[in-house]
Amino acid sequence: MTKKSLSDLRKVFGIGHDWRSLQLDEDGQLALALRDETRRLRRRLLKRTGGKHPDPKVRAAARRYALKKSRKLRKKLVLTGKDLPPVAAMTRRFVPSPLLDAIDPARPEKWKPLIARSYRSDFQRLKLGPLNFLDDPIGTIRQFQSLAKIERSEVNAFIDFLDDRCVDVGAYLVLAEIWPQMSPVFRGGRMTQSVQKVLSAMELDRDLGIGLSAVTDHKNVSAFPIARRRPRQTSTDPNRQLKPADREKMADSLVELVDDWLFIASIEKKTKVPLELSDEGKGLIKNMVGELLCNAERHSIAKSEDGDWSMSAFMAARDDESGARKLHCYLGFLNVGQSMAQSMAKAPKRMLDKTRSYLEEHKNSKRLSEGTLMTILALQDTITSKKDAVEEERGGTGLQDVLEFASDLGASHLPNSDVRVTIVSGNSCIRLKNPILAGHRDDHNRRLQWCNRENRPNIPPDPMVAFELPAHFAGTLVSLGFTLDPQMLIPKENNDDQ
Repeated sequence: MTKKSLSDLRKVFGIGHDWRSLQLDEDGQLALALRDETRRLRRRLLKRTGGKHPDPKVRAAARRYALKKSRKLRKKLVLTGKDLPPVAAMTRRFVPSPLLDAIDPARPEKWKPLIARSYRSDFQRLKLGPLNFLDDPIGTIRQFQSLAKIERSEVNAFIDFLDDRCVDVGAYLVLAEIWPQMSPVFRGGRMTQSVQKVLSAMELDRDLGIGLSAVTDHKNVSAFPIARRRPRQTSTDPNRQLKPADREKMADSLVELVDDWLFIASIEKKTKVPLELSDEGKGLIKNMVGELLCNAERHSIAKSEDGDWSMSAFMAARDDESGARKLHCYLGFLNVGQSMAQSMAKAPKRMLDKTRSYLEEHKNSKRLSEGTLMTILALQDTITSKKDAVEEERGGTGLQDVLEFASDLGASHLPNSDVRVTIVSGNSCIRLKNPILAGHRDDHNRRLQWCNRENRPNIPPDPMVAFELPAHFAGTLVSLGFTLDPQMLIPKENNDDQ
């Protein structure tokens, strides 16, 4: 705590000063807020302990008790000021967070200003991990619930990140989204050099406001820095000079990154000719990014087509247990607001008829909610909630593009591939990997994935693929991971012409 802020606290709490003569300066509003907080504390205590009791002895005892408590608070805040956040943080008001408030519904009610929280000299340590929606989405949601509980109740805490390596972009996109809306109670903690390097390459250290002292270079990491539709903390006012990144630019940038990945993979594996994306591959990526980000803008906010999104990606060259070099690729797309099921519930009648038919087919399923069934339905090609797209029989292909992209680059047709795609939306999670991954085309050339081995809509979804989450996720997260090996992508009969 700075000398200035400690001095301000001493003034406010009357140490060596008469607070009736306190002069307001540029920090006057903070001083008033601190003074009001102590008064509110005394009023609450008097109300609970008999401050209005008819017996004057009881009233006097209540006043003494309230005064004792307020003095105790003053002592903790002022005399131990070196362990406290700055005055501005102590008086910060509640900041709503759609994601965090849904994951921890008690947050809006139980959140307290830092000045009203109980100070502890033995800081609580949150052991955060694994953070991995690809392999443990339920556990990762619970990790964020633990984070929320500490954020709304503690004055100081540490975070120890337990993951040895970063193995999912999605979890860190969520962390970057909620971090600015959280109380600034976290003072540091532990994080491996490997995780630090990836976060630095994705430029997430700026969003999290943390120093990554172990990072000296980004060797063996090729990343797409986090991108958003709008820069953090900027207005949606069109007159602002800061312009949002557009979908087309993001799509072009991701195409360039994947080409870089293929080139690096070719060098690592010493292929005869460097690999690069075909025109068809570039088109698939551009369509995938365009559809996903367009959906985020059009569907995430009710009665509006002005939603936000964020995305990031990285490839890390790592040695496995046998010493073999592997190229691990991860991508993530996040939008906050309505879930896929909530958006589908507002679809035109023609689309709702299809929805009701599918729900009716599985009405006796007690394991899955209607929301999860609607999320599965939204995976299919041409399924969309937008009236114009329904009438023109277009759109609704973004998620199948994701599955096809991951399946192709990760060579999912081979038994040793490790392609994984996780979709988290509302109370639902769809976790896809071989043999249930990319959609199969029907007679109308639509790609369909019904989340069961038979890939049929009348068969219940596999419980390991589609399931309920322990909390509501206010928006949609698409996270994917795979290992890139050029030898797995080259047909043997075509090894000289790539």
